[in-house]
Amino acid sequence: MIKSSRLTSTLLLSFAAFACSSNSVEPGTDDGSGGMVGQVASGGTVGSGGGLASGGSVAGSSGGSTASGGSLSDGSGGAAAGGNGSGGEDSGETGSGGGTVVAEANPSPGCSKGTARPQGGTIYKAGESWLIFPEKYDGTTPLPVLFGFHGCGSGNKGNAQRTEFLDLTRNSGFEDNYVVAAPLSISDGGCYDQAGDMTRAKQLYTDLVENYCVDLDRVFGTGHSYGSGFLMGMTGNKADFDHFGWAGIAPVSGWKINNQSVLVPTMYIQGIQDSERKVNGVASDGAEVVEKIVEVNECSMTSKAYAVDACNSNHDQAPVDAGCKEYDECGVRTIWCRHDDSDYGGTFHGVPCFYRPAVYDFFESL
Repeated sequence: MIKSSRLTSTLLLSFAAFACSSNSVEPGTDDGSGGMVGQVASGGTVGSGGGLASGGSVAGSSGGSTASGGSLSDGSGGAAAGGNGSGGEDSGETGSGGGTVVAEANPSPGCSKGTARPQGGTIYKAGESWLIFPEKYDGTTPLPVLFGFHGCGSGNKGNAQRTEFLDLTRNSGFEDNYVVAAPLSISDGGCYDQAGDMTRAKQLYTDLVENYCVDLDRVFGTGHSYGSGFLMGMTGNKADFDHFGWAGIAPVSGWKINNQSVLVPTMYIQGIQDSERKVNGVASDGAEVVEKIVEVNECSMTSKAYAVDACNSNHDQAPVDAGCKEYDECGVRTIWCRHDDSDYGGTFHGVPCFYRPAVYDFFESL
């Protein structure tokens, strides 16, 4: 299903992007303690791995940075009204908001049904999916959507009480302003299968847009670990990509997609010493992933610092350097956050403390 186009008034931003070339993956490890993740070719299956390491859930950061044209909160507010964020041009840093984009919504077919917000704001299909609706959802006003793809491991997949991207969107702008969709893996072990789980994820999208009121032009994707690789694989499969029509993606600790071909605004996040994503036996920071993204997104190799909210690691409470930078002269916005948050049992493989507000502000700026 290809989403329809709309008229937008867009704030043009001069930034940089990433590129890739084939859908095979760099060997890596799962979200558990040391289990290896199998390689994924086009249409292949994802091997199961180990369980959830300690420290899998992430608490939101408090406070917010201030942009020159408006304020940025912990993510519950919109993008700043204009200008660069903290640092500005003089310091060479771009802010996390980057300005307001005013655009007309592209309502889904479900908007004509006026379906009310479900009781409690959630719909859970046992072992299959979550849909989570903010309090502001009224059935007639199109809201943006965040699809979250969980990491490997039964703990990340969750149960009837929770799943990873329910946890990771609480106390944030996503909880207040977005419909959150979380397809769950068919495997009890929590690892996605490239064929069966893609069918499940597509069906969840179709059910959402046909029955509820969302903005077809503001569907965003994020994922952690194996879920990140599952999401990124769509950049090498146009049919899968076009079904969702991603307006932007934010993968966390994924892997290189060798046949990546679709330009898409991207904030890629990975720890500087991710021991669950080793390359040639050495802990990786995702440089090989970013190199491919930059190539496809038609960026130059120059970049500038990109400011995000300060926070302390949930693992050891140490101050975290997000290490974010935005590439110049890209076809679409491209950001790499090479952070030093040791979360996820000290492996640097987790979702960092700055994730919520940084990703929310990035998506709001598009």
